[in-house]
Amino acid sequence: MTCAVLEKAIIADGAKKITRRQAMNSQPPKGQYVAMFLRPQSSCNFARCEPDFHFLRKDSNGLWSQKAGEAPATNRDLTSTLIKDPQTAKLQGSYTDFCGYYQVDPAKMKIGTTPVPNLVSKGVEKWKAKGLQVSVQPLAYNAEVDASDPTQDYAMLQQQMFAIQRG
Repeated sequence: MTCAVLEKAIIADGAKKITRRQAMNSQPPKGQYVAMFLRPQSSCNFARCEPDFHFLRKDSNGLWSQKAGEAPATNRDLTSTLIKDPQTAKLQGSYTDFCGYYQVDPAKMKIGTTPVPNLVSKGVEKWKAKGLQVSVQPLAYNAEVDASDPTQDYAMLQQQMFAIQRG
């Protein structure tokens, strides 16, 4: 995953690339301005980390807000500082690569999702096919190996949801 790949996808979905000057100094005539960030594999700093993308949205008051997974939306960064500039915000989750600013109109976006393969089910099926008894149980959060705040990284939580145990 790269910024170029993400940009191609968001533009295909209906977003329009804009300049930093536009994003920082004006409000869109329609829709919203967003800033897109990438967490490349090289920035992963916790177990089971995968490349991911993250958006911040410009609000009508000029501040930027974000929503990480199931956590409530906030206009503050990791240090509790109001987000006035997405490029200087301290983002949770190692989103280190700034990809650009875009204008989006939610009513016109063609957003689709690609299902994530259920690797747990595939593993269980393979082991059962070999005659093994298999059980699946939720995996508890482990502060020693997982992100510092599990509510901030929903992708990580999805990956940790199940552990395969051979019986």
